[in-house]
Amino acid sequence: MSTSLTNMQRNGILNEWYEDICQRKAQGMTIKEWCRLRHYSVSTYHYRQKQVMQALERRLSSMESNEPVQFAALPAPTQENPSCDAIRIRLGEIEVEIPVGASRESIAAVIEALKC
Repeated sequence: MSTSLTNMQRNGILNEWYEDICQRKAQGMTIKEWCRLRHYSVSTYHYRQKQVMQALERRLSSMESNEPVQFAALPAPTQENPSCDAIRIRLGEIEVEIPVGASRESIAAVIEALKC
């Protein structure tokens, strides 16, 4: 089997493992729960995670260059929604409207009250 084909297959496997890791994190499952549902051991998960991280580190180190970073000038942001004159927060059946220009203390008090 050629080296490039072997590398492509290896990258495909690493991509699958990366997707598995991302999916587990997105679902908020513990590693133990995830492994039980996928029918593999926790040590297999950790092995795959380590392999993915090492591949990512190799890719990053190969992309690094000694060229200085140049920043581009960005235009000042414009207000996207000029008709918006308040911030609305909905929490269940509660809706709070905070007007633009409200003090930091007022906003903090509203947020603190919503925590109850």
